[in-house]
Amino acid sequence: MRGVSTDSASRPAQVEQAGEALRAGKLVLIPTETFYAVAASARTGVGALRDLVRSAHGADIGPFTWHAASREDILAACGLMPPAHARAVDRLLPGPARLVFERDPAWIATVREHLGVAAGVLDDGGSLAVRVPDHAAAQAVIAAAGEPMVAARADVLGFGRGAILREDDRRAAQAAGVLVVTDGASPTGRPSATVTLHADGTWTVVDRNEAGDWARRRMARVVLFVCTGNTCRSPMAQALARHLWPAMANRPERSAGIPVMFESAGLAAGEGGPMTDEAGEALRALGVGFDPHASRPLDRRDAEEAEIIFAMTRSHLAALQRLGPGVAAKARLLDPDGDDVPDPIGQGSAVYRHTAERLRTFVERRLRELDDPPGAAP
Repeated sequence: MRGVSTDSASRPAQVEQAGEALRAGKLVLIPTETFYAVAASARTGVGALRDLVRSAHGADIGPFTWHAASREDILAACGLMPPAHARAVDRLLPGPARLVFERDPAWIATVREHLGVAAGVLDDGGSLAVRVPDHAAAQAVIAAAGEPMVAARADVLGFGRGAILREDDRRAAQAAGVLVVTDGASPTGRPSATVTLHADGTWTVVDRNEAGDWARRRMARVVLFVCTGNTCRSPMAQALARHLWPAMANRPERSAGIPVMFESAGLAAGEGGPMTDEAGEALRALGVGFDPHASRPLDRRDAEEAEIIFAMTRSHLAALQRLGPGVAAKARLLDPDGDDVPDPIGQGSAVYRHTAERLRTFVERRLRELDDPPGAAP
């Protein structure tokens, strides 16, 4: 078979060719955001993929991971799920994550029936793994096939070096009967995170590496406080939130095992500055402990990763809204009544204490609003 150079937007005919090959039970080498992979239809191509694995290793492998075109495909197959599991689908997919559902055999049989896949292809009777590659070409080819896909790393099968696919690798794959799809966006060569979704509704990130750290942060609810210099108001609000949160009982996040992270940043902050002495004194007067603080400027990634952003003033809020509609949708004033929290810098201890007291009231009110909607992340 010849190779196909394709991107999902400009070469739909070539994407469809790859989809037709998959439906016919043939193998297709595709890029993902992590590694190049050899994909097969979970209905008609598993035998060919297993033969290729045996040829490379002399042994079979266990169930494959279902590679879906979108998170909507996974939700349609899996149905209602606990809030933390729905959050994992929403926050980690598409992306470098493999979600392993641990469920009873009846649930797994229902998913298999929905997908039209035989037992043992995607499951071991007690668990089933899913993934949505965050790569346009991979998504386009899987969608064009219109069937559940499975895949194995191409380098494990002797084609390429994970994130690198040379011309001789392409020729070797084609000689083995594999259609090769390439795209301008190369894989990173970094592995996916494995996240186990337990039958009791909890979850565990298996990996202790960069991928695992990414998954833990994505699963957490990041609450970001923003002021100007990140040395007074926003770090005080952050410290107050960390102090108040453990005592707030009966939170849905707690029962689902979803952590909440409180952070702060400044729109005009320098890097690494301490909290002002007056801010620290005001917190201690309220009985609030705090960790050593280092100021940091807000960047777009901070704003995009946060789940909710609290601004101290209307001018801060306007600056956040200019970062784009996604940020604007989750940014709001800290004061629920819509008033500013003025900057106390240079105004003495009494003003700082008054500011800290106002912040405590506003933070407590805002924390009581942090309820997840049922079955999904906000």
